[in-house]
Amino acid sequence: MLLLLLTNAKNVGAQTGVEDLPAPRIAVKTNLPYWLTLSPNLGVEVGITDHITVDLEGGMNVWEPFRENLKWRHMGGELEGRYWFCERFYGWFVGAHAGYGMYNFSRVPIFLVDGSCTKRYEGTAILGGASVGRSWIINKRFNIEAEIGLGIIHANYKMFDCPECGDFLKEGKKTFFSPTKIAINLIYVIK
Repeated sequence: MLLLLLTNAKNVGAQTGVEDLPAPRIAVKTNLPYWLTLSPNLGVEVGITDHITVDLEGGMNVWEPFRENLKWRHMGGELEGRYWFCERFYGWFVGAHAGYGMYNFSRVPIFLVDGSCTKRYEGTAILGGASVGRSWIINKRFNIEAEIGLGIIHANYKMFDCPECGDFLKEGKKTFFSPTKIAINLIYVIK
């Protein structure tokens, strides 16, 4: 359904006359795949010039809906500056982003984290990276946007023996190159 929507987005925009509207200045958004991890999230993007926007996003998961001490608790935010090649909120863009988050997870397979399926980790992380994306017009109020980013993540962590009440094992830091942003955003244009 999403693929069909994206392939017809330009046609829908032409039929509704959105190409004649001035470029939006403010929009709110939510990352749809992030909801699949039971993580509510919201973002606000503001136009600064005809080609530059600033995007502030945040999300969290503070619940433990899983059994057997499977945890995926986190909260964080990210600030991104974007350059739009056509005009803001439409077409292709590149961006630079930075973020901060806190986490507490166990029994979750995490890329590049040794023992993530058998140990519990808690700590903080900062990240920075670059991204590329594209936004498609659905109608005068809604857009769909896809974005991917790569960069560096630096994490401070404490590792515990078992997922719930295990003994403290060690404290450490890890810096690695990784995807820093994967998004399919549903966007509502305010003005």
